[in-house]
Amino acid sequence: MTWLPLLVLLVRAEEISQAEQLAGINNSTLTIESCRRYLLAVSSHGPGFYQEANLHRYTRCLFVLRHAPEVSKDVFVGGQHHPTIVVVNHREPHMQMPPSQQPPGPKRRISDVPLQPFQDTSAEFVRLERRTPHHFVLPFFDVNIGHAIKNQGSMNHLQSYQMQMLLRPGDVAIDVGANLGCYTVALAEAVGPKGHVIAFEPFRWLHQLVVANVAINGLQNVWPVNAALGQAEERMPLYPPQLRFFSSPGGVRLKGQQQELQSKHQCLATEARVLVTLAILVHLGT
Repeated sequence: MTWLPLLVLLVRAEEISQAEQLAGINNSTLTIESCRRYLLAVSSHGPGFYQEANLHRYTRCLFVLRHAPEVSKDVFVGGQHHPTIVVVNHREPHMQMPPSQQPPGPKRRISDVPLQPFQDTSAEFVRLERRTPHHFVLPFFDVNIGHAIKNQGSMNHLQSYQMQMLLRPGDVAIDVGANLGCYTVALAEAVGPKGHVIAFEPFRWLHQLVVANVAINGLQNVWPVNAALGQAEERMPLYPPQLRFFSSPGGVRLKGQQQELQSKHQCLATEARVLVTLAILVHLGT
């Protein structure tokens, strides 16, 4: 019993030593691998974390790992009650509508990133920000929209670009039936930090994935609403999409659901019915 606390202390001391050693590397020589090892080892509860040199390194590793083109697209699988697949570092095709001409290179080097709040920093490195990758949390067994997002980053990029053409920074966009949030993410970037996106998704499990994809892409201008839009305010019992085996969650409708399920011999929705909220758009702000 007396060896366990000592073993924990020894392991912790080794982690602190490794973090301090990594923090001593010159900021101008930061690499993808050194930043990965450093971020896994460093702890804000350990000694030396708040030293200026370490804070600089922590901040600059953000830019190294976000913008390095050699960081490849990858997938990770998890999930407890239903399996999930996490897609990281999606870059092409881009979520945002491509510019009319190729943007010039970054104004400054990553090694010159100042120690200041992220929004201020990103303003100075705006050309770097145009190459920010996207990440997605998806149902593993979604063979429709989930697979499209996994493979190409959106259900339909051309449709997404057409909607983005209608928007200007500061606009309010409404995504009705957000599903997994691929359009929500794109619209949120199109309207910018001063704009707003209201994303409606009636089924709770899909709503959770919309929230996850908004969060993992660092968007602060999205208001996900766990409700459907209708002509009257009510709560109705409906079958939610099942996420535990091959299915098309985006194909589960609200109106006429019972008749549709009886006419289609598909594994669209096999879970117990849940109450879904219908809201009237004009009443949401009251």
